Amino acid sequence: MNILLVTNSYANTRLLENAFGCYGNVDVAIDGVNGLDRFFRAYAAKTPYDVIFADVDAHNMDANDMTKEVRGFERANGVTQPSIVISTTHVQTDAILRGFKNGTDLFVRKPIELAQIEGFMRECGFSKES
Repeated sequence: MNILLVTNSYANTRLLENAFGCYGNVDVAIDGVNGLDRFFRAYAAKTPYDVIFADVDAHNMDANDMTKEVRGFERANGVTQPSIVISTTHVQTDAILRGFKNGTDLFVRKPIELAQIEGFMRECGFSKES
């Protein structure tokens, strides 16, 4: 399984790398533009991401705009959709609604609890690697 983390917080990056690492390969993008670039490169290499976890406030391109680009690419090319999770510090109703409209699967509120991640991964049918 391939997982992409898009976050500009070192502390969140470390937490999420540890949380998702038991599910498979974890790549880290420093901002939304870098995340979108990694998404396109992964498809070109035939190693697409199964899960994208992004910070709603990612630098250079927020998670909602990145999600819109990812979903547009998928529709245009008839490719499989990764599960997209967006995290936020505040209850930003407009950002949450925009995210769901753009194709986000789940919003999680910071601080992120590992049980949330594990529950989401289970719901998506993903299991930890041995």
